Amino acid sequence: MEISHLFRTATNNGVEHARSYLHGLVQARPGSKNMERMEETVAGADYEGMQHFISGSPWDAGAAMDHVALEASRLMDGPMALAYIDETCFSKKGTASAGVARQYNGRLGKVDNCQVAVFAALGRGDRAALAGARLYLPEEWCADDARCRRAGIPEESRVFKTKAVLALELILHLRSAGAAFEAAVLDAGYGKDPALLRALDDAGETFVADVHRSQRVRTTDPWPAPPLPAGGGRKATAPRAAMAAVTVADWTAARPAGAWTATVLRRGTRGEVRVEYIHERVYLWDGQEEQPRLWHLIARRALDKNGQPEEISWTLSNAPADTPAVRLVHMACARYFIERGCSSW
Repeated sequence: MEISHLFRTATNNGVEHARSYLHGLVQARPGSKNMERMEETVAGADYEGMQHFISGSPWDAGAAMDHVALEASRLMDGPMALAYIDETCFSKKGTASAGVARQYNGRLGKVDNCQVAVFAALGRGDRAALAGARLYLPEEWCADDARCRRAGIPEESRVFKTKAVLALELILHLRSAGAAFEAAVLDAGYGKDPALLRALDDAGETFVADVHRSQRVRTTDPWPAPPLPAGGGRKATAPRAAMAAVTVADWTAARPAGAWTATVLRRGTRGEVRVEYIHERVYLWDGQEEQPRLWHLIARRALDKNGQPEEISWTLSNAPADTPAVRLVHMACARYFIERGCSSW
C-alpha cells in the first residue's frame, strides 16, 4: 500500500518523519512511545522534525485514515467485513493533553486522569485494522476556549459530543468514504443508548449491539392501545402499550432449558471456543414513535471446557428478518478481536 503521498504538502515532505514515527511506535518499549524516546530508539529519527510533523504540519490525517480504511475494506472482501466500535483510554500525568480529565478509564476499571477515544475498526475473522478514531472531549474542555486553543484543538471541534454520537459519526463516515461492511458491531456501552440504535436503523445501517440485562423488550406487537379512562378527571390522551415490556434477563429466565442451541465460534490454541444461544424477534417501542421496531434479540453464553455455561450476554440487531441467528451470534462475538487490539495500544 503506497501512502507516502499523504504526508507531502506544497512546502514540506514529511515522509521520513512519518516513517520514523511509525518505527518508533513499533520499536519503543511500552510506556516509552513518546518522541524523545523514539529519537533514541530509531536510527535517523529527528525529534524536532517529528514534533513539527505531528503537531504543526498541515498534512491531512483524516485522508490518511480513510486511505487505510479503504485498503482494509478491499483486503477483507468488503461486504463480508464488519465495522467494530470500541473505546480505549490513555493515562496521563499532566493536564495539558487534549481532552485529558478525571474520567472513567476502562482499561484500568477505575476513574483516572486520562484521555478517552472512540475507535472504529474493520475486521473479518481474526483480522482487524484500525479504520477511524474520534477523541472524546469532556464538557469542561468544550467550555474553555483558551484551554482548547493551547492544546491545538480546532475551533470547529470544540463542541461537546457524547461517545455514542462519536460512534455514529465514525460508522456513517466509513460508509460515506466508500468502505464496505455488513454491519456495525457494538458493545453494551454503546448498545445501551437507544438513540444511537434508532439513528443507525434510520440511516439504513445494520447493527449488532450488546445491551445490558435491564434492556426492556416486548414479545408481541405493542401497537398502542386506546388511552385508559381518566377516572372522572381530565380525558386521557396518551396512548399506552398493548402489553408490558420485560427485561431481557427476565425473558431469558423464562426460556426452557432445552431452548439453547450450541455452536462453535472458532478453534483456538486451547481447542474449540463454544457458545450457546437463544433467539427471538422482539419489539422495541419508546412510547413516542408511530411504529415499534421489530429486531432480533439473542441471549448467548460461553461454554467452558467441561461444557458448563458461563455468564450471559444479550444482543439486539436490526439485521434482515431472515438473517440466521447463528450468524448474528458470530458477528457479536467477533468484537473480541478489536478488544484485543485496543488492549495493546
